[in-house]
Amino acid sequence: NPTTATGAVFDDVSADYWAGNFIEKFSELGITSGCTDSTYCPSREISRSEMAVFLVRAKYGVDYAPPTATGSVFGDIASDYWAASYIEKLAEEGYTDNTIEPGRECDGEGDYCPSLTINRAEMALFLVQTFQLEGDSSGSSDDTYTNSLNMDFVRIASGTFEMGCEDDDSESGYACYVNESPLHTVTITEDFFMQTTEVTQAQWQSVMGSNPAYFANCGDDCPIEEVSWNDVQDFITAMNDLGEGSYRLPTEAEWEYACLAGTTTTWPFGDDDEELANHGWYSSNSNSQIQPVGGLTANAWGLYDMQGNAWEWVQDLYDSHAYDSHASEDPLYEESGTTRVRRGGGWNSNANGLRCRYRQFYLPTNNIYTVGLRLVREP
Repeated sequence: NPTTATGAVFDDVSADYWAGNFIEKFSELGITSGCTDSTYCPSREISRSEMAVFLVRAKYGVDYAPPTATGSVFGDIASDYWAASYIEKLAEEGYTDNTIEPGRECDGEGDYCPSLTINRAEMALFLVQTFQLEGDSSGSSDDTYTNSLNMDFVRIASGTFEMGCEDDDSESGYACYVNESPLHTVTITEDFFMQTTEVTQAQWQSVMGSNPAYFANCGDDCPIEEVSWNDVQDFITAMNDLGEGSYRLPTEAEWEYACLAGTTTTWPFGDDDEELANHGWYSSNSNSQIQPVGGLTANAWGLYDMQGNAWEWVQDLYDSHAYDSHASEDPLYEESGTTRVRRGGGWNSNANGLRCRYRQFYLPTNNIYTVGLRLVREP
């Protein structure tokens, strides 16, 4: 049940919050169609096939081409692979034309009829309700992925945020460090999948055949640690050789964006450090050792242990002034330096070290019993 959208493009349908919320962002991105002057017109009648094309392309990109669906429900439109591929599964689950409005079936038996003209608002409502689409990083089966090693990933939607820190970190009173400045606007231009937890000891051993963790007695579900950045590159190479997709470390910008999860506060849950023990393992609650992943509260985007437990390697080289040369879109610092960035704090860190904007580093050859990793998978 999304919130009402705002913006001039929807002034003529202010009550139509379904279409408004779902498609407002598309208009901002220049993905428009219809009425006049390329302005989106929710009241214009189009076929459902057209609406499927519009929404699929808006969500997955203008070059996306789904495979042709099969099934008797689409026997009359074999060439319409857009609508077929996107909605075939709905028919299998009992979602048919009467989901929108009873009595509007093509043949009187409830079959889905892609050629039926309805307005765009109705089609948006149908797809939003059916797929639980929310226009962000969560809510539909297309937004999660689990591989054969039981690594769970969640889609992180592209977006813009303020990276870094100046003066002090929001209302918590924790001082910013020089290497966290300047505060600057960064846009993540493409969606990506981030692992919901840190890589576990069992997952590492399944791929690499050994478990180098200092806290090996913690168990299979505890984060792998005592692995260097170079070790992690070997692990990623082995992961990619499995043929289950393309894996990598997050960039520093992607990591901070995902940690904040749409917030501007010190931690993704707010500015009160008394709440930190509910969200991250650190010096005050970890009993001086690593803990099993996923045991505390996730952030708003479904990511666990972004605060504490194991530090996490990211891809970037470290420089205390890296932000001075950051690109405004998808920055990755590789200009100079001999160390690599680690983020998130660990089981022995204080509250300050668990801030989303806090930066630290190690040599890529260092294998430390506080540092592990979290993977990104390309969509």
